[in-house]
Amino acid sequence: MSMQQLLEYITQQQQQYQAQMQAQMQAQMQQANERFEFLVASRGEHKKKDPPVYEGKFGEDIELWIFATEQYYANKRHLMEAESSDFVTLISSNLGKSVLNWYRAFIA
Repeated sequence: MSMQQLLEYITQQQQQYQAQMQAQMQAQMQQANERFEFLVASRGEHKKKDPPVYEGKFGEDIELWIFATEQYYANKRHLMEAESSDFVTLISSNLGKSVLNWYRAFIA
């Protein structure tokens, strides 16, 4: 093997190694970016205040509670619009004690 061939071989090996390293670094950066986006998105959910509670008291506006509940659970719109009772089950924990007792008797 001549010196020229040896240099070409070494250059080719270095280029392959650099390409592999660059691909690995890009994959790691992609994973880091995805993790960062997940953490940023989940941080907003954790900082949310408590969902609105309906107590069923005289003068309490149920339509306003429904609106506030829809806004609070806007990221769960697929559950709101689904042909199931999953969303109702989810928000039933936002009912005050007397309303929750009524709901329990209603579904029994």
